[in-house]
Amino acid sequence: MFVTTLECSHCRAHYSHEEIHTVCRKCGHTLLVKYDLPSMAILTKEALLKKERSLWRYTEFLPVDESIL
Repeated sequence: MFVTTLECSHCRAHYSHEEIHTVCRKCGHTLLVKYDLPSMAILTKEALLKKERSLWRYTEFLPVDESIL
């Protein structure tokens, strides 16, 4: 997974991606997912096209750790 943190779109508060969050606890606005972009370079278009054609093709981009589900 390439997610580093969740950030509030309004007040910029940061939250762990290892916990389930729906909105910012401080102001109630939506959370944005922040990624480790340099590390994502290994995911090429060709590599993604080889994966199953479903939502799970994009597992590395989802801000959910399987251990908390």
